[in-house]
Amino acid sequence: RGPYRPVATQYTFALLSGSYGCYLVAAGVWDCSVQVHYLGTSSSASSTGSVGYPSIPLSTAVPTRLVQSLHRHSDLVSCVAVGEPPLGVSAPIVVASGGRDMSVVLWEAAGRPLSGASPRSSTSAGLTFTYRCTLLGHDGEVRCLAVCVGSDVVASGSTDGTVMLHSLEGAYERTLRAPQRGPVDLLAILPLTGSVLFHSKAEQALHLFSLNGVHLRSCDL
Repeated sequence: RGPYRPVATQYTFALLSGSYGCYLVAAGVWDCSVQVHYLGTSSSASSTGSVGYPSIPLSTAVPTRLVQSLHRHSDLVSCVAVGEPPLGVSAPIVVASGGRDMSVVLWEAAGRPLSGASPRSSTSAGLTFTYRCTLLGHDGEVRCLAVCVGSDVVASGSTDGTVMLHSLEGAYERTLRAPQRGPVDLLAILPLTGSVLFHSKAEQALHLFSLNGVHLRSCDL
């Protein structure tokens, strides 16, 4: 068997890219960890790639190197999300992971520019992750996450039908509830409007809330 277990979420992988290189953050590992893989440098781009990300043809297998395994969860990690600071803002990168243990773990990612060599371990040049805090409160598996560094908020959606909002320092802010309390499957924070948008497949509906907890709108799909 491979290192990954089947995970039925849309948030199994997240990508980080910058002067420190390009990294893939992966959930769904058998040992309940979050794995960080180094993909390569991201200093150049061409017609086949986006600016800031490696240019890799679709037919090419991507060589990766596991550089760090993050252990804090007691059960399978279902989802990961990355929050990077807005341009011109000096703030750390925050990575969130959530899982079947009903918890959310926040990690701080610090990058050092690469000097030509790829990182061999979590202590080399490049990106390193440190534990920040654990967030509790859900009564079901955490299925989706969204992080907004500019708004200082992490949102977590769960099978218990709630979206919980915490600050990036771990302070509880509020809980948003879908009208019919269906499991939350998809989640996003809209930074321009300061709103939280989430979707429940069971309800076949989208719900829009403000960060202050005001229900703005719902629509059926």
